[in-house]
Amino acid sequence: MLKLRAIINQLDLENIESLENLFILNKAENLLFLLQEYKKNNLSDNEIIKHLNYNKTSFHTLKSRLYDKIQAQLINDSMGDRSDILSQLSNIPKYCYETPRETAGAILHKLEDDLKSNGMSGDLITVYSALKKIHLHTPKYYEYSQLYNKHLAYTMALEKAEELLGSFIKALSEYYLSKSVSIYELLHFIKMEIVNIFQLNRSNHIEIIHNIIIVHLHLFTKQHQENEEATDDLLEKTEKIIQKYQNNNLYKNYHYIVSFLRYEYYTQINEQNKAQKYFEEVNSTFKNWLLLDNLCLAFHFLFSRINNYCQRNIEQSLDIENNEISFLLDTDNVFTILNFKFYTAISKFYAGKYKESTALINDIINTTSFKDILNAEIEIKLCQAYVYIKYKEFELAESIIRSLYRKIKGQNEYSYDNAIAFSKILSLLITNDGSEKIKSKILKSIRLFEFENSGERKMMRFLEKDFEKLKLSFS
Repeated sequence: MLKLRAIINQLDLENIESLENLFILNKAENLLFLLQEYKKNNLSDNEIIKHLNYNKTSFHTLKSRLYDKIQAQLINDSMGDRSDILSQLSNIPKYCYETPRETAGAILHKLEDDLKSNGMSGDLITVYSALKKIHLHTPKYYEYSQLYNKHLAYTMALEKAEELLGSFIKALSEYYLSKSVSIYELLHFIKMEIVNIFQLNRSNHIEIIHNIIIVHLHLFTKQHQENEEATDDLLEKTEKIIQKYQNNNLYKNYHYIVSFLRYEYYTQINEQNKAQKYFEEVNSTFKNWLLLDNLCLAFHFLFSRINNYCQRNIEQSLDIENNEISFLLDTDNVFTILNFKFYTAISKFYAGKYKESTALINDIINTTSFKDILNAEIEIKLCQAYVYIKYKEFELAESIIRSLYRKIKGQNEYSYDNAIAFSKILSLLITNDGSEKIKSKILKSIRLFEFENSGERKMMRFLEKDFEKLKLSFS
């Protein structure tokens, strides 16, 4: 209820017009007025109350009614091919208590088949509960009781698997930014839990979740054991399951996640021609993509997008396209927000908007606690120093380099040789006097950085194209 105004402003024109026509048809003038005023966003609640001559209680009731109407509109709008099945589920009490037993049994069995064929096994428990009721006085009661208990256990297992996937992605997001050993161990623990659940409940849905977790570990960590299936085999199996349930919206989301993982996989093995097809699929959902951040490492695609555009020499389009998109993302997910801001800053950098880029990076630094994500802090600040050098703010760059050097040397957990090498490049760029001696030193430092910058701790992937130009200028 508190977000009613925001919800109305997120409705598309078709939904707004449909609601307006409904209220006009039903002569619901006050509902129409409230909808339109919230959409215009001109009047406060107190001003609306005064205009309608309502008290606060009656206004709250009006808002509740409008909220209910919007919910109904959205649900009807999103049913798609599953609407008939969902409608049948809501009619189950009628089948139990207002329909002849034989007819009710036939309908419920048809509904059971439809649920299975549409990948909606989680709803089977409702059907088996009804079948138990109508067979209370028959020998089949025990059979349906067993099926009910089985699917109750399955529903709990599926809920646990989905919970593990969310916890896994959250932990992987933190690991991506911190490279913490303790988070790495947590990822392994979650993996063992999902493996155990899948061994006990070999359903299609749980298999998809299991495969997504394992493939993420293969692609974004060094956890890849010899007895595990190959990444491409896991992706192939997952895709085949998804194809069985093309009318299920949840599985459509899983399809895009598999496309994302396939793109990352083919990129890592340097199969760019194969990768591009999957990039285009994910990129077509870019406006909404970050809302999948509880099902996959969604923010990683932001930096993959930068590299992809750089490879195709269209990196200047990033900033233009960003300005044309109204992105949807979870503002409570600090990992997504940090990486989205950083992605936007890099897009500005490739558009030649260096001051705007550093302003965005400064905003990240001023609003983010880097206490447990030193890896991210180092990368972001090194990038900031590099951009400062681009528009000759050498003192600001030097200050960042000195501060980071002290921080890196002051911790004992990791060596960060790649970051030290990158800092050396930046220092040489600041003192570059155009002499052959300095050019030679810069080129050697770049080669040292490239040698040190590999594996999980690799940094500055999104600047690879700019670094290639830098190497050429000093060769």
